[in-house]
Amino acid sequence: MAILGWYVLQRGWMKSSDFRPEPFTEAQAYLWSIESAAFADHQQWFNGAKFDVSRGEFVTSVRDMARAFDWTEKRVRSFMERMFRAGKWAQRRAQP
Repeated sequence: MAILGWYVLQRGWMKSSDFRPEPFTEAQAYLWSIESAAFADHQQWFNGAKFDVSRGEFVTSVRDMARAFDWTEKRVRSFMERMFRAGKWAQRRAQP
């Protein structure tokens, strides 16, 4: 069965305390990644270096995701591995 269609969410909605229980569920972590993804190619500063970011990508670290999700770094790495295996995320080493 093909899933067709789309829905719109306003960027920044996850930063509202009204919608942010702690810690994140895995579904919320996945939505966070969608919200964090670039909507256009641009350059972004991260940890003192400037990175080229393409549409659909985001620059972050395991530590920053753990802080955002209120998870341990180990849980973030496990979640990332599942996202990679499921084809939901891809990873590339960022080159400043």
